[in-house]
Amino acid sequence: MKFKLFIGYLFLWNLTLSQDVVINEFMSSNSAFFSDDGGDFVDWVELYNTTNQTINLSTYFLSDDTTNLMKWNFPSVSILPHSFFVVFVSGKDYVNGASVHTNFKLKYKGEQLCLYNSNNLSKSIIPEVYLNTNESYGRAIDGQNNLGVLTHPTPNETNNNEQLKTEINLSHQTGFYEAPFYLRASCQDSIFYTLDGSKPTINDNLFRDSLFINSDFENKISLIPTTYQFYENYYPNNHFGFKQPSGKIDKCVILKLRAYSNGVYTSNILNKTYFTEEINYKLPIVSLIIDSSSLFDVDTGIYIPGIHFDELNPEWTGNYYNRGSDWERAAFFQYFNCQHNLEIEAGV
Repeated sequence: MKFKLFIGYLFLWNLTLSQDVVINEFMSSNSAFFSDDGGDFVDWVELYNTTNQTINLSTYFLSDDTTNLMKWNFPSVSILPHSFFVVFVSGKDYVNGASVHTNFKLKYKGEQLCLYNSNNLSKSIIPEVYLNTNESYGRAIDGQNNLGVLTHPTPNETNNNEQLKTEINLSHQTGFYEAPFYLRASCQDSIFYTLDGSKPTINDNLFRDSLFINSDFENKISLIPTTYQFYENYYPNNHFGFKQPSGKIDKCVILKLRAYSNGVYTSNILNKTYFTEEINYKLPIVSLIIDSSSLFDVDTGIYIPGIHFDELNPEWTGNYYNRGSDWERAAFFQYFNCQHNLEIEAGV
């Protein structure tokens, strides 16, 4: 799954209205939204004909490589005036009537997407975009140059009734820093945030000017048993069995942010992990951002005995013994390599 939106510098000046056919919208992580002729959910790109003439696409090429603009050639199919044409970027490379498949797929990390017309040497280029699953990027008005993440994907339909999601711009991205710092954020709407892994709502913290990020905070939990156990300082009411660490533990700050306007969210959730102290581990590091209630709430927590604990059968009862989809918990996963560079992130 795709978790953040990353947009490089918008080199969109090649997307002028002089183009007869433009890339109007695309989805690079389609899991359940729009299926192809075989019933598979694959990446797709929507083109839009800005002219009053029917255009044959046989002189057009689609590519994810600006050094190879002729990577895939459209077959002899036509797009009507002021109409749409969806091509499946599936790697299947075949044509089945109006269902057209390219010979390449889109990378989930984001890459440039190019539409090239060999007749007049014109190009329509979309910069790198990193999207969440079932999220699309396109023009707020069909054929126009105002691009962004759409509130709802609209393959083969107009974008004109949709709005673009709001972007939150941060002064620091996920990663490792030598010292604590003040994080600054900018957005046209109000930003709310949480530090406990829960999804931000308008009832959470309002981001004001800056937020001090410091991972050198109090150690609280070291041992988290997932079976009923006794310890000298266990909690008698809940039988948690948690122990406070005896020494300093390397930690990070996890941060979730979301923009709201008039009580309605207008952006994706941003998931950030910050390390502000020296980390000497030479192994890869994984950050799991999860709502604390998913772990420790009496009703929903999977790390405690909770409501399913039976004192008459302590060895085999408790929330942590439950199985099945009802006891799966959503999380956001980030993988840092041995050089502390973020390589993979996925989740919600």
